[in-house]
Amino acid sequence: MTTKTSRARPMSVQDRRESILGAALPLLRERGADVTTREIADAAGIAEGTIFRAFTDKQEIIDTVVARAIDPEPTYEKLRKIDPDLSLEETIASMVSILRERFAGIVGLMSILGGREHPHGEHAHGKHPHDHPESAGAIIMASFLERHRDRMRLEPASAAHVMRVLVFGVSMPLFGTDSELTTDDIVDFVLRGIVKEGA
Repeated sequence: MTTKTSRARPMSVQDRRESILGAALPLLRERGADVTTREIADAAGIAEGTIFRAFTDKQEIIDTVVARAIDPEPTYEKLRKIDPDLSLEETIASMVSILRERFAGIVGLMSILGGREHPHGEHAHGKHPHDHPESAGAIIMASFLERHRDRMRLEPASAAHVMRVLVFGVSMPLFGTDSELTTDDIVDFVLRGIVKEGA
């Protein structure tokens, strides 16, 4: 008696796209636009021709990766999930860590890709959110800081804006120093700037 083995269901186009994008991101961070579709296919464990059933060309892959990197929603979601019962110090540490991850990811990717336009990504029509003090990210952060208003010299919205500008600034290679600031260094600086003396 023979036992039939069930064949794995073929991937949908969307699942295939996700697999390819997941394989492409670390390669793009390492090699920039010089990476080949063959290398992406090898990393994804597929034949090179399979890539072109999900994407038009390599440029579309790059555009989509970049669009996802600058999409703020995953960062907003992480900010929303901060424990509201944390102390002010712990809240700021959580925010700085989340912002550092976002900005370092964007800056690192864009630095290696260079000055390029990416008009075709799936989020390409969205706005660049992180430079405006009233963006959704700043509003979310301010809502958490509001709980600690009695300890703060700055208004929560202003404190959120300052934090975002500071973290973005230290993420830029242009402003790099011989000694890289740690997350603890940034948190300590933020606290000394917004906490009342003796609070």
